[in-house]
Amino acid sequence: MLIGIAGTHGAGKGAVVDLLKEHGFIHCSARELFLEILKERNSPLDRASISALANELRAEHGVSYVVDTYLARHTSSDNVIIESIYTLGEVEALRKRGGVVLAVDADPEIRYERIKGRMSETDFVTKEDFIAQQQKELHSDDPSKQNTRAVMETADFRIENNGSLEELKESVAHVLEEMEK
Repeated sequence: MLIGIAGTHGAGKGAVVDLLKEHGFIHCSARELFLEILKERNSPLDRASISALANELRAEHGVSYVVDTYLARHTSSDNVIIESIYTLGEVEALRKRGGVVLAVDADPEIRYERIKGRMSETDFVTKEDFIAQQQKELHSDDPSKQNTRAVMETADFRIENNGSLEELKESVAHVLEEMEK
């Protein structure tokens, strides 16, 4: 099974991934891929740099760069999660290989509190910067740039992650049941 995880920043994509890994999925992270490259370039490890690099690589290598990179590393028999899907080209590449898109979202206030709490190197932003970054990623007419809203609108499955971890577990279990049908 091939699942692309899409969603807003801080919505809980990583928590969904952790739950899917408990079901034997292999995790492929776009963020980690981009951080590796930024470290090699001695570039800043912040969200703006990740976003700029992602856009650069998609423009240079194709809009499905992330999906193509990871699927070249795994066989079609592997259960693979690719986190995060941000362009319609990535959605198309997933679907061509029989994959589905799972969108994860949550209220903006909850998302901001989550990113503050996780204290990762890319999440030290003010609330204003968080909102501005999110707005920049929600829509673009350029197919190589993030278009989170359009990707989430085309998702095969959706989870609203405004509740507890137990509620999220139930939502993930329900989605897996639906995917297996």
